[in-house]
Amino acid sequence: MADIVESERRRRRAEGLVHSWDLNREDLDNAAVSLGIPPVSDEEWSTILAVRGRPDQPPPDHIVLDG
Repeated sequence: MADIVESERRRRRAEGLVHSWDLNREDLDNAAVSLGIPPVSDEEWSTILAVRGRPDQPPPDHIVLDG
């Protein structure tokens, strides 16, 4: 369960960076390497693009995990 929660936090953190800094995938991967965290996976990037394409969705930093 802890791995799932951590993965979700990383995904949301990445989404937040992409939205707030308007990063493309290469920029985001470079930022991740600089921070010592793994770059986003293809699945995570697809999710980021899907959320980015939906202006009716709240920004990722406003989403709270249950629990």
